[in-house]
Amino acid sequence: MKIDIFQEKSFSVLVLTPQRIIFSSLRNEKNKYVIEKSEEIITPIFVRDTILRENLEKSLKILIERYKFKEVGFIINLPGIFFQRITIPRTGNPLSSITNYLQATLPFPLEKYEFIYLEDIYHLSGNLANYNLFFFPKEIKEEILDILQSLDLTSFFIVPAFEIILENLIYKALISVNESFLVFYFDESIANIFFIENLRIDKLFIEEIDKEKTNFELFIERFKNYFESQGKKFNILILSDFDLKISNYKYLKIKSIEFINEGSLLLLKKIFQDQPFFDFLSLKPSRIYFLIKIRKTLSLASIFLISLLLIYLGGFVYLDFRLNSKKVELKKEISQISSGGSELFEENLKYFIELANKISQRKEKRDEFLKLTKFYNLEYLNEDTREAIFILNKDEVEKFKTEISKIGLDININEEIVDKDKVRARLRF
Repeated sequence: MKIDIFQEKSFSVLVLTPQRIIFSSLRNEKNKYVIEKSEEIITPIFVRDTILRENLEKSLKILIERYKFKEVGFIINLPGIFFQRITIPRTGNPLSSITNYLQATLPFPLEKYEFIYLEDIYHLSGNLANYNLFFFPKEIKEEILDILQSLDLTSFFIVPAFEIILENLIYKALISVNESFLVFYFDESIANIFFIENLRIDKLFIEEIDKEKTNFELFIERFKNYFESQGKKFNILILSDFDLKISNYKYLKIKSIEFINEGSLLLLKKIFQDQPFFDFLSLKPSRIYFLIKIRKTLSLASIFLISLLLIYLGGFVYLDFRLNSKKVELKKEISQISSGGSELFEENLKYFIELANKISQRKEKRDEFLKLTKFYNLEYLNEDTREAIFILNKDEVEKFKTEISKIGLDININEEIVDKDKVRARLRF
């Protein structure tokens, strides 16, 4: 589900670092977002792997009172987040396979961490797959969500800061696809160090620093020597929010707030076009956005009935509950509302019923598609990325295409010859 965020008049972003919290308000001007306001509050937020709740709540209350925002995107620039790429056999249930792999290989208890994954943009052929994983301590995530809830704030997303930094590096053409880069990004009390190949992250390190005490010459040399010892050839790119006392390297002086804000604009376009990104929340931004739009446009009485309808709708999606049988009953309930917002609610109900019908049709088509997996040789299926691979006999191809066309889904088929008798059919549905 794509969202046109440019219909919104404003959008707010918060960046959390160990020693400060940065707020930015983005304003819509002629279907393009620009940075309207930006402010940072300097106060200890994260010390010795612990969120200082009182300081964070106090800072957020000041910003909420000043800027009157209720929804926000959250960017985390904290130590404790780490990255890993793994290669495992490709399956129809990657989450289960990744979890089993991590439980068998990680040197720490997996249950203490939240992890998110995306398949690498460079897909492997055959039965193996590369997955990029980010880990984040569960206690910190739960603490942040609890604070947001206590302040009645809704978060569209919670992303690691590296997403923002990488988006802006690519946009400003500071890195290129034909070269490898060792990037140092120094922001007040935190350093993001990542090794980039083909515009994708290969290694990531996040460390706390002291801009007065850290010997940055030695700091940079440590990572440079590590990657050179692995036979890597690369360029070094250094960006810093403050003056660095180094003589052997050149660096680019930046204003971290501006750099993060620019990257936030780029990430927002990616997020609200429903493109994949690393998000520590389980709900997609599109679904959160959808719920917020309902809350903003309906009266309290309407919210109650829409909540009831959402329950019916959720039951339909997950329990195959038939919403159509409830339409008459819901309309009777609506007619009992005595508020002046009945016309508004009728319009929203009509939208919900249309949405329910569309979901019903798509689910039926999806079920028909999945039935094909029982009759043809399914090599790979990923419902998150909507990809499937079948191995077909050549004499099955036309029949297979005919059955696919009957389903009515928007499906693209690419064929690859496996051998003289077999064809690999790749589908995106």
